[in-house]
Amino acid sequence: MRRPLIALGAVAVTGASVFALGRCLPLKHTARRSLEVRRPPEAVWDALTDIDRYPRWRPGLIRVERLPDERGGIRWREYESHGDVAYEVVDATPPLRLVTAVADPRLPFGGTWTYEITPCRAAAP
Repeated sequence: MRRPLIALGAVAVTGASVFALGRCLPLKHTARRSLEVRRPPEAVWDALTDIDRYPRWRPGLIRVERLPDERGGIRWREYESHGDVAYEVVDATPPLRLVTAVADPRLPFGGTWTYEITPCRAAAP
């Protein structure tokens, strides 16, 4: 009788610890990355918005499935080895700004990605 109670207590302590750790994490997170690509903004825009070609240049992405558009926004589902996630375009200003977001209500997380495309300046002589 004592062992099941110890096991139950261990499970309860583990669950409480995971819950407490999750509550300590920030609700908002921002990460920034930049990359210089020596291509015109239109070419970068085309790569970012050609969803069907994502598996050709994104490592780990198995396939992409287009979903019906909602509220005029493009939607798709990405399949990777660890699962699948639906995304949508929430704002677009071609060829300079693209905002995408997780569009999967079954997931316990969300987020947005903002791509700001600026032309490279020519090197000074």
